[in-house]
Amino acid sequence: MTDTPQPSQPKRQPRIIRRKKKPSGSSASASTPSLLPANEIPAHIQNNSQLHHVISTTLPPDYEFEIPKTIWRIEKAHARHVALQLPEGLLMYASAIGDILVKFAYRFRPAGDDTAEDSAPASVESLSVLG
Repeated sequence: MTDTPQPSQPKRQPRIIRRKKKPSGSSASASTPSLLPANEIPAHIQNNSQLHHVISTTLPPDYEFEIPKTIWRIEKAHARHVALQLPEGLLMYASAIGDILVKFAYRFRPAGDDTAEDSAPASVESLSVLG
């Protein structure tokens, strides 16, 4: 066998794919200007000092339970029944998390709803914890 050098293949440059930004004058944003981006938590949850105080005093700082994000998902889905699934090591915090969600996760009824008071919050009715 002879050792003939193999021609080296040139390295390929990585492809960079950039997303196009949506034009600011699109019809979807013009018709609903109050919509938030999908991953942005509204100000009434982010700036809720009582919520952040309860989270900091009842839950350990070692874990990020993403309570504000969970509250936003509950409100966005108009959920009335919520189930928590936690790993076995975190089940000891399930009661505290459940209490926080029941207290702070609510949605407002539509303005034209004649069966209830205007802007009366409809809270989470039931919460189940799965281990």
